[in-house]
Amino acid sequence: MASLALRDQRAFSAAQHAWDNLEPPAQPDSWIETEQGQSWLGESISALILGRDVVITARPRLVVSAADFITTFGESAADIYAYDPKNSLEWALARGLLFGGQEYQDLARQIAKKMLLKHQDAAEKAHAWLEDY
Repeated sequence: MASLALRDQRAFSAAQHAWDNLEPPAQPDSWIETEQGQSWLGESISALILGRDVVITARPRLVVSAADFITTFGESAADIYAYDPKNSLEWALARGLLFGGQEYQDLARQIAKKMLLKHQDAAEKAHAWLEDY
């Protein structure tokens, strides 16, 4: 009976020691890598693609405009368009079809992400108050 109690005591001590020496969970290197940052980035990319401006801060007013996004996208998409050996866009237009080639959609997301990441520090400050709740 005493050996059973001693064994339980040792097991408890070992478990307590392991618990006490646990490393804290690793913190992400930056806000944009957190769940909140990724959520903001995803929603903001979607907003730009849907043609809506993304207001990052109200004062001073910091906005990534949909007009700037679509202009940048148009310039970059011209490269894809110019080197399309299958003339996919032309065929879709000639047939009256909607065209949403995957490479254009991927390019749109890349451009939106790049434009938004320039302002990630301002976005983090604008969202910092959410952590208090």
